[in-house]
Amino acid sequence: MKYKVIREGATCKLIRMHNGFYAIYLDRRSTQSLKTRDKALAMEKFRAKDRRRREQGLAGDNRLSTIRLKAFMDEYLGHRFNLVCLYELAEATLKADRVALDSLLRCLGDIPLARVQHQVEAYKVKMLAGSGDLEKRKNSINTYLRHLSSAFAWASCPDRSTGRPAYIKTNPFAETRTEKVKFRGIQRLPKYISLDDISAMREALQRWIRDHEKFSWRMGKIEGNLEQLREFRMLFEMLLHTGLRISELVRLDWKDVDLKEKLIHIREAKARKERMVAMPEALVSILWAYGWQDIGKVCKYDADKVRALCKRVGQRAMLGKGITPHRLRHSYGTYAAHFGVPLDVIQANLGHASIKTTEIYKDVLVSRQQDGVRDLAF
Repeated sequence: MKYKVIREGATCKLIRMHNGFYAIYLDRRSTQSLKTRDKALAMEKFRAKDRRRREQGLAGDNRLSTIRLKAFMDEYLGHRFNLVCLYELAEATLKADRVALDSLLRCLGDIPLARVQHQVEAYKVKMLAGSGDLEKRKNSINTYLRHLSSAFAWASCPDRSTGRPAYIKTNPFAETRTEKVKFRGIQRLPKYISLDDISAMREALQRWIRDHEKFSWRMGKIEGNLEQLREFRMLFEMLLHTGLRISELVRLDWKDVDLKEKLIHIREAKARKERMVAMPEALVSILWAYGWQDIGKVCKYDADKVRALCKRVGQRAMLGKGITPHRLRHSYGTYAAHFGVPLDVIQANLGHASIKTTEIYKDVLVSRQQDGVRDLAF
């Protein structure tokens, strides 16, 4: 970019472009054209702009020393909610942001934002002092620190589009992005559902549906809805045979389910990526039997409803309350690796960014290890 500096102010510069027009130079990435070749008019606009930016800077410096944690939380979560409305952020991420900031507020109180940098270690100590599994708490703190790092990175950078100043000079949680080893917990194996328990869940769901069909005249005394249960049986098999995330399932349209090609097109996966998921023959038969549709959502319920149905079916099968859609996803990865599906295929179906994430499923089932060492003798 060719230009000539005409005047320098406290916050910006007046420059003349090579085409003769005057402009205000804010920084290396921002230049605002004044749309005039009159030097006197350009100088007047430049002085007004420089004065406004100085006043905003003073206001920002004043707020930097006064804004408190609770006020910052409300503003930041409102900003994140707008991103959710624009489909640029997942609702689960917003929820995790809120949980992390709530934990910081409970531990430190409503202190000025500038004082947080001196209380980071105190926050970690208070979080570790809770009851329960120490390793689990360490992993939770690690998750909180990542979300707090993102929040305070936002606080340390001004927003030119809205005029919001930077509230703090440095991000006190910046080190947590690169030094995660401070609170690194045990790398645990993924929790999956055994084949016997999967059969028990199918039988429990089938009994539940039969109860509705047999005692339809007593609908008020039987929990659930018949059509809802039939749909959940299909959703249960889809989660189990594809390893979809619950967020991907609730957004899936029937038009993206190709039963002839045996493929599911995930248009909005994690990190806003697209991918194709291959379906096994067993699932294709189930979907044909359920009734493929041309339009509409595959799942008519939200994620919380699907989780509640998973939990209830697990209770009916006498498996406790630990059955979740994510455990079905782990079950898919575990059994796919056990039955010899190549890891790169499992990675593509599950949508893992790294093959290292998929490799955890190699170590879950020990039956192949047992077969390998059965005849070993020294």
